[in-house]
Amino acid sequence: EADMGSHLRQFHSNQRLVQRSGVIPGVVMALDKALNTFILKHTAYQGIRNAVLAVGGPGVPPGTGEEFIFKDVAMAMANALLEFSYSPDNAAEIVRARGIDCMPGLLAAHIHDPTVFLGLELLWNCLEAGSPGHRLGPIHNSTTEAMARFMSRLLVSFLDHGFKSTDKHSRNEVLLMLMLMMEEPGFRRELCATGVVPHLVAIATTPEVAGSHPLVKPFLLTTEAEEFEMRQLAWTCLTSMCHEAGCRAEAVQGGLLNAMLMYVDVEILGGQGEQSAVVQRWTPSQLRSLQDVALGQTCRLAAMDPDTFLQFGGPDTLLQLVSYENDAALLEAALKVLQSCAAAPALRDKLGRGGMLPTAL
Repeated sequence: EADMGSHLRQFHSNQRLVQRSGVIPGVVMALDKALNTFILKHTAYQGIRNAVLAVGGPGVPPGTGEEFIFKDVAMAMANALLEFSYSPDNAAEIVRARGIDCMPGLLAAHIHDPTVFLGLELLWNCLEAGSPGHRLGPIHNSTTEAMARFMSRLLVSFLDHGFKSTDKHSRNEVLLMLMLMMEEPGFRRELCATGVVPHLVAIATTPEVAGSHPLVKPFLLTTEAEEFEMRQLAWTCLTSMCHEAGCRAEAVQGGLLNAMLMYVDVEILGGQGEQSAVVQRWTPSQLRSLQDVALGQTCRLAAMDPDTFLQFGGPDTLLQLVSYENDAALLEAALKVLQSCAAAPALRDKLGRGGMLPTAL
């Protein structure tokens, strides 16, 4: 314990020295310059290599590989910023120094490139240090667009190729960071434009709505902890994206609302017979957690689009649930959703005709 206390005091002392030194803006500038130089040179040399190969040459023009010196410099600067970012004050200073503008360059590589893991952890620390709605301060439109593009590309790559445990952990981190980034102005709109919605719909609704999906690899269909967490994050992330009308239509038509309602449907839960295999595959504690998330996100969707919630039978499903459910916590959660739904005139009339008042009593 004494050693731990000593290390902790040293950590805080070092971080205060970094803060007082004013070095962070300089490191951000060095990272930005090294990244841009590497990307420009690498793109140019790659074009030369491809041209040489196209005419039957060996594909090794003069100067090949010199650009990686700049990548090494960028890695060193990013590592320094990552160490600084473990202090919330220094993470906030990185944001003020526009360190976020460097993130697209760090996240542009292959999912197993070390720069990606550096970039994800650095971004996470910066997001944690900020306040909701302004976690990253004012961001240039070009940075917002690039962040949405590269983060969605990373997610799709992890969904297609990330079968290792470490890949799955990083995949879920990307989902969580996408949710946090959607608090930033303009990010959700840019994210919806990247083409990631079909992939999110696929993992949020398979195997509930369809037994299989061409975008969903078998390793995404387990009931392990990582996939259990992924399902909850996918529901929440996709529901947040549904604030954009076009995305909402695509998500609902793809089965998002149907998939979540299945977890609170009395017939599927086995209230009047055998429990469906779709929900039976989860442990009781997992199922209970999924029901909480399904109710919460269903409530958000109902508030965004009461007519669609009504069209998909949401009020009837919830009324039936509170009529048959014995679990006090689940019953309370379902009643909260119904109370929230009652704020919309169309749903209030439907709930009144469906007997919400006597059911609630």
